[in-house]
Amino acid sequence: MELVLVLLLTLPGLNAATVRDIVRIEHFGNCKNVVRGKHNYYDNITLISLGRGSYGVNTDYEVIMSAKKILATYEVFKCPSNSATNCEQFGNFKHNDFCPKLEEKGQFWSPIFENTRPPLKCPFKKITYQLRNATFDVHTLLTFVKFIPDFSNFYWLTKTYYWTTPGKQMMECKSVVFKTTKIRV
Repeated sequence: MELVLVLLLTLPGLNAATVRDIVRIEHFGNCKNVVRGKHNYYDNITLISLGRGSYGVNTDYEVIMSAKKILATYEVFKCPSNSATNCEQFGNFKHNDFCPKLEEKGQFWSPIFENTRPPLKCPFKKITYQLRNATFDVHTLLTFVKFIPDFSNFYWLTKTYYWTTPGKQMMECKSVVFKTTKIRV
């Protein structure tokens, strides 16, 4: 019986399984230079499987600094493993005013902010927000990175810094390590 099943699965056209791209979140948290009580802070972080190849984050986000306008800077590193060591800087960019981007629909980060309670809007309230089942939009992310050679062969470390404007005080820094991969569904 097992041999018949193996043969059926290897015949062209009989295997109904399809392959799907996913983003596997390996790490989500505060950067090492972030100090609780001095910066906005992520606490009680849990990486979760949402099923069918989807991964998400549950965390509490404690806001102690707010600004009407936020400068966001991003550092992106290409890493050979999920340990985020021996990484090579891939690039950096910034948004001079992140607040409009925060609420923009259709971005790869949109599901993170859509799953924040209460809804996160600028200026941030000085409260503790809850992120539940927060994830990236895989389709949008893959569209964004499809021109990067061998993108799925590496782990990617991003560091996102939020700065007050004016004044340029660091509000927070979060680091995320992720990898795209394919699964059979």
